[in-house]
Amino acid sequence: MKTYLQRHNSPMPPFLIKAMLKGPKSGAYTELFAGLSPDATMDHTGAFLLPWERFDSVPDYIEDCLKTEERGGNGRVRKFVKWCEQATEPYL
Repeated sequence: MKTYLQRHNSPMPPFLIKAMLKGPKSGAYTELFAGLSPDATMDHTGAFLLPWERFDSVPDYIEDCLKTEERGGNGRVRKFVKWCEQATEPYL
């Protein structure tokens, strides 16, 4: 997305970035589509929503991270959540 977040880290000429990225309004359309569109039905529960109102399946590498080691995945999500809980516990 083309936002002010890229203002300090672009070795690419600005005209290339402008041609390749969409504005924040386009990102908002995707979020609104997910929450309000009649096309986003219960049939799409668990689907992967791509930018600009497109549905797809969850990529295999994400599926592997979501599954526990007992279920054939690598369990990285569980490890990450555990790390986050430990890192934030002193502040709760």
